[in-house]
Amino acid sequence: MPTCAYCDGRNGVVTCRDHVLHKFRWRPRARIAALVGFDRDDPQNLVPACTFCNINRITRKLLPPSWADRVEWLNALFPSRVPWRVWDGSIEGLAVYG
Repeated sequence: MPTCAYCDGRNGVVTCRDHVLHKFRWRPRARIAALVGFDRDDPQNLVPACTFCNINRITRKLLPPSWADRVEWLNALFPSRVPWRVWDGSIEGLAVYG
């Protein structure tokens, strides 16, 4: 059984698959992402998640540790005041997000 991509199982068992890039973030940049060969429903965009992490991540720009190498690419593709960052599923990590 897979463990949560964010907390590695510390917060519970896997109950769902989470879209790392949510639909509302995806729409404005879909054409650009398609040019680099990335699709929102690509299996790479789906990660196992426990209920705690899935609910607490909501629509924040938080990435599982396995996506650490994509932070720079995502910040360039989705520029904003709040950058993407890796999250380990901790409450403390949510608190520093702002």
